[in-house]
Amino acid sequence: MQRQVRDKTQVEVPNKMVENYLDNRMEEFKKQKQEVNENGREQYRPMAVNGIRWSLLTNKIMTDEKIEVLPSDTENWINGFAQSNKVTVEQAKQLIAQDNRASNLIESLLEEEVLDFLMETADKNGG
Repeated sequence: MQRQVRDKTQVEVPNKMVENYLDNRMEEFKKQKQEVNENGREQYRPMAVNGIRWSLLTNKIMTDEKIEVLPSDTENWINGFAQSNKVTVEQAKQLIAQDNRASNLIESLLEEEVLDFLMETADKNGG
Protein backbone atom coordinates (compact mmCIF):
# COMPACT_ATOMS: atom_id res chain seq x y z
CA MET A 1 0.00 0.00 0.00
CA GLN A 2 2.79 2.39 0.95
CA ARG A 3 4.56 1.91 -2.37
CA GLN A 4 1.33 2.30 -4.36
CA VAL A 5 0.46 5.59 -2.68
CA ARG A 6 4.03 6.88 -2.89
CA ASP A 7 4.38 5.96 -6.57
CA LYS A 8 1.01 7.44 -7.57
CA THR A 9 1.58 10.72 -5.78
CA GLN A 10 3.97 13.20 -7.28
CA VAL A 11 5.78 14.88 -4.43
CA GLU A 12 8.90 16.88 -5.13
CA VAL A 13 11.69 15.68 -2.88
CA PRO A 14 14.21 18.44 -2.17
CA ASN A 15 17.72 17.40 -3.18
CA LYS A 16 19.11 18.86 0.06
CA MET A 17 16.98 16.41 2.06
CA VAL A 18 18.30 13.52 -0.03
CA GLU A 19 21.89 14.66 0.40
CA ASN A 20 21.42 15.02 4.17
CA TYR A 21 19.92 11.53 4.34
CA LEU A 22 22.85 10.09 2.37
CA ASP A 23 25.38 11.97 4.52
CA ASN A 24 23.78 10.55 7.67
CA ARG A 25 23.66 7.05 6.21
CA MET A 26 27.36 7.16 5.34
CA GLU A 27 28.20 8.41 8.85
CA GLU A 28 26.27 5.49 10.32
CA PHE A 29 28.28 3.08 8.18
CA LYS A 30 31.53 4.69 9.31
CA LYS A 31 30.50 4.40 12.97
CA GLN A 32 29.83 0.71 12.37
CA LYS A 33 33.28 0.44 10.78
CA GLN A 34 31.81 -0.54 7.41
CA GLU A 35 33.76 0.51 4.36
CA VAL A 36 31.71 2.61 1.94
CA ASN A 37 32.98 4.52 -1.05
CA GLU A 38 31.27 7.40 -2.81
CA ASN A 39 29.84 5.07 -5.48
CA GLY A 40 28.26 2.98 -2.72
CA ARG A 41 26.56 6.12 -1.49
CA GLU A 42 24.64 6.47 -4.75
CA GLN A 43 23.06 3.05 -4.43
CA TYR A 44 21.07 4.42 -1.49
CA ARG A 45 19.68 7.42 -3.41
CA PRO A 46 16.45 5.68 -4.58
CA MET A 47 15.79 4.46 -1.04
CA ALA A 48 16.38 7.99 0.28
CA VAL A 49 14.02 9.56 -2.28
CA ASN A 50 11.29 6.98 -1.60
CA GLY A 51 11.62 7.25 2.18
CA ILE A 52 11.54 11.04 2.15
CA ARG A 53 8.61 11.08 -0.29
CA TRP A 54 6.64 8.74 1.99
CA SER A 55 7.50 10.86 5.03
CA LEU A 56 6.36 14.06 3.31
CA LEU A 57 3.11 12.39 2.18
CA THR A 58 2.28 10.97 5.59
CA ASN A 59 3.03 14.30 7.28
CA LYS A 60 0.72 16.08 4.84
CA ILE A 61 -2.06 13.53 5.39
CA MET A 62 -1.63 13.72 9.18
CA THR A 63 -1.87 17.50 9.07
CA ASP A 64 -4.77 17.70 6.60
CA GLU A 65 -6.81 14.95 8.27
CA LYS A 66 -5.78 15.86 11.84
CA ILE A 67 -4.53 12.34 12.48
CA GLU A 68 -2.84 11.91 15.83
CA VAL A 69 -1.89 9.23 18.31
CA LEU A 70 -3.78 9.60 21.55
CA PRO A 71 -2.34 8.53 24.90
CA SER A 72 -4.98 5.78 24.98
CA ASP A 73 -3.65 4.43 21.64
CA THR A 74 -0.17 4.18 23.11
CA GLU A 75 -1.45 2.57 26.31
CA ASN A 76 -3.44 0.00 24.33
CA TRP A 77 -0.37 -0.89 22.28
CA ILE A 78 1.81 -1.19 25.40
CA ASN A 79 -0.79 -3.39 27.11
CA GLY A 80 -0.91 -5.67 24.06
CA PHE A 81 2.88 -5.76 23.89
CA ALA A 82 3.11 -6.66 27.59
CA GLN A 83 0.52 -9.38 27.25
CA SER A 84 2.02 -10.96 24.14
CA ASN A 85 5.54 -10.88 25.64
CA LYS A 86 4.40 -12.09 29.07
CA VAL A 87 5.81 -9.11 30.94
CA THR A 88 4.18 -6.55 33.19
CA VAL A 89 3.00 -3.26 31.77
CA GLU A 90 5.74 -1.54 33.79
CA GLN A 91 8.39 -3.83 32.29
CA ALA A 92 7.00 -3.15 28.82
CA LYS A 93 7.21 0.60 29.44
CA GLN A 94 10.83 0.25 30.58
CA LEU A 95 11.72 -1.72 27.45
CA ILE A 96 10.06 0.86 25.22
CA ALA A 97 11.78 3.74 27.02
CA GLN A 98 15.18 2.34 26.00
CA ASP A 99 17.01 3.38 22.85
CA ASN A 100 14.49 5.92 21.55
CA ARG A 101 11.85 3.21 21.10
CA ALA A 102 9.07 5.45 22.45
CA SER A 103 9.58 7.87 19.57
CA ASN A 104 9.66 4.97 17.10
CA LEU A 105 6.46 3.58 18.63
CA ILE A 106 4.61 6.84 18.12
CA GLU A 107 5.87 7.09 14.55
CA SER A 108 4.73 3.54 13.87
CA LEU A 109 1.31 4.18 15.36
CA LEU A 110 0.94 7.36 13.32
CA GLU A 111 1.88 5.53 10.14
CA GLU A 112 -0.65 2.83 10.99
CA GLU A 113 -3.32 5.52 11.43
CA VAL A 114 -2.42 7.02 8.04
CA LEU A 115 -2.56 3.61 6.36
CA ASP A 116 -5.95 2.93 7.99
CA PHE A 117 -7.19 6.30 6.71
CA LEU A 118 -5.94 5.49 3.19
CA MET A 119 -7.59 2.05 3.25
CA GLU A 120 -10.91 3.56 4.41
CA THR A 121 -10.68 6.22 1.71
CA ALA A 122 -9.91 3.62 -0.95
CA ASP A 123 -12.84 1.46 0.18
CA LYS A 124 -15.22 4.42 0.07
CA ASN A 125 -14.01 5.36 -3.41
CA GLY A 126 -14.20 1.80 -4.72
CA GLY A 127 -10.48 1.30 -5.08
